[in-house]
Amino acid sequence: MCPSQLKVDYLTRVEGEGGIELDLDEQRRLLDARVTIFEPPRFFEGIVRGRRCEEIADIVSRICGLCPVTYQLGTLLAIERILGVEVSLQVRLLRKVFTLSQYLGSHGIHVFFLALPDYLGYDNIFEVAREHRDLVNRGLRLKKLGNDITSFLGAREVHPVTAVIGGFTKLPPRSMLDDLIIQLKARQEDAQAALEFVARLPRPAWVGGRVFGALSHPAEYGLDEGRWCTNDGLSLSAEEFTGYVEEYQVPHSNALRCRLKNGAYYMVGPLARVNLNFEQLSAEARRAASRLNLSVPDYNPFNSIVARLLEIVHAIEMSINYLEEIEVREESPSYDIRAGAAASLIEAPRGTLYHRFRIDGRGFVQEARIIAPTTQNLSRIEQDLKELVPQIAHEPDDQIARACEVAVRNYDPCISCATHCIITGRS
Repeated sequence: MCPSQLKVDYLTRVEGEGGIELDLDEQRRLLDARVTIFEPPRFFEGIVRGRRCEEIADIVSRICGLCPVTYQLGTLLAIERILGVEVSLQVRLLRKVFTLSQYLGSHGIHVFFLALPDYLGYDNIFEVAREHRDLVNRGLRLKKLGNDITSFLGAREVHPVTAVIGGFTKLPPRSMLDDLIIQLKARQEDAQAALEFVARLPRPAWVGGRVFGALSHPAEYGLDEGRWCTNDGLSLSAEEFTGYVEEYQVPHSNALRCRLKNGAYYMVGPLARVNLNFEQLSAEARRAASRLNLSVPDYNPFNSIVARLLEIVHAIEMSINYLEEIEVREESPSYDIRAGAAASLIEAPRGTLYHRFRIDGRGFVQEARIIAPTTQNLSRIEQDLKELVPQIAHEPDDQIARACEVAVRNYDPCISCATHCIITGRS
């Protein structure tokens, strides 16, 4: 039994159910720090086994209500590789806009409603709104923009239904794309103003490095193409990913954890992407970073809120560029079912999302594996707590608990995504 234990029974302003436990000795030196995940697991990998490959993208998208598009598209990318399907340029571009709509929506929720109170010294968004109504309204408009784009392209704001193997069930008319461009341009000032406001807020300092991982591509900001790279030299294809990344279980969590097979705990998400792909950010995002003296590499997890706003600026500009490039032409994707296995990587708002499926010659799923971003971040989050608590151990318990909650919220954890499975006889 440890001399004392400091607990946060329920993490607030995160998606899902979890807590924090800190073990301290008599001199208040940290002995251990744990992020406890007690949300019951949901067995999506088991649910899709025995299902037709055409069905599973819609099923897998139910893992998350905040970023269903990336779960859906990540599934399709893997299935298309098995079937040898090459999508058209217009489908590639529409999918990028579809994915970026989730960045607007998910980052919009986190920045303005979950994280911002931490940096302004408030307990909740209602207190923020009383003093900074204009800023909160900007957040609402940016969030709505993301929802509207998801709805326009996917027929629903949550768990959209139009993305299928090879493309979309129905392509939007050119007039709809032109309307989206108008809406995107109308929100550019909101994104820039919010970035400038948040970038100037005081944030805790952080000393020390970390390993970052994200998709990287020489010609564009890593999104759904490229190789998974780390700042310590890894460069992996989707098929190579699990040769270097391993999942494991801990007794205090219903969610799996990840680490590199060399033992390193790594970070995925917006700060990782910005660090690894800064030169591929949109022109407006890079100009804003220069104007605000933001530079990389940035190892401070408390700057993740700034990285999310940089990605919002990037998402708006690149969505405009992609939509302007599309020439809508009706197409009818065709493919033949064949047996095989393949993996995919896609960057969800919270970080890298991995899918792998094996199907038989009739098109039925035999094996499924999904590794969510929060699964990959959980061990790194605990390491952050172990580095943070010794610096603040002299503070009152309530201040330590609050600081630890902020440190966890830096990652915008989606606990429900991370508890979609447990290891059951996995090799």
